[in-house]
Amino acid sequence: MMTPQHTTSHNQVNIPYGYALRMFLGWSILYIGTLVGFIKLLHHHVI
Repeated sequence: MMTPQHTTSHNQVNIPYGYALRMFLGWSILYIGTLVGFIKLLHHHVI
């Protein structure tokens, strides 16, 4: 009886972790892309 509970608990912990990691990677890539684009635009505007 203890084994299925432990498996379901581990599964519930594992899924949100991967989802949060994927979401964090997506946001960081979006943020870096926006930052690089803004720096290029500013650099082009200055020159």
